[in-house]
Amino acid sequence: MRRLPIPRPAAWPSLLPVVLLLLVSGCATPPSPGERLVETVNEHREDRGLEPVAWSPALAEVAKIHLEDLESADAAEGEQCNLHSWSDDGDWTACCYRPGDEASAECMRRKPREITGEDYPHAGYEIAAWRSSGMDREEALRIWRDSDAHHEVMVNRGVWSEVEWEAIGAALSEEYALVWFGEEPEGDSGGAE
Repeated sequence: MRRLPIPRPAAWPSLLPVVLLLLVSGCATPPSPGERLVETVNEHREDRGLEPVAWSPALAEVAKIHLEDLESADAAEGEQCNLHSWSDDGDWTACCYRPGDEASAECMRRKPREITGEDYPHAGYEIAAWRSSGMDREEALRIWRDSDAHHEVMVNRGVWSEVEWEAIGAALSEEYALVWFGEEPEGDSGGAE
């Protein structure tokens, strides 16, 4: 049996970068579809001279749970509700969101607190897009760019011009794209609403 030579101790420091690279390359996690969607939104903001918004795992969790709710339940069967609605199939307050209705808007804004508790105890604001199939981050951005109301939220224009987004989370599937914005950075529980 032939024995392979063992590197001498003097050669070990030169092997350290190779060993570290092998360890780290196995640990890197590719970005989630939600993170890639946020990258696209932030690129769009930067193209307009705006700062990118910091990733929020808590708001991403809200987006993920809402996406699962939209895909698995009818938020308000028989009612005229839009994508910001929540079903009664979870550990949250159900609501049928109707534009212009303050009660349903408040129900949506409360979702980060309801879902994440102290992880994000602040109000959240959602933009949502639906397509029967083939939703991807570029298509979501196109839908939001073509909708004045959604685009104004995304790029702080109109009634959103005085707002500075400090946190963002998102979820993306074959049919839905959801982005949640927050005015407070994640981890800042002071002044929770």
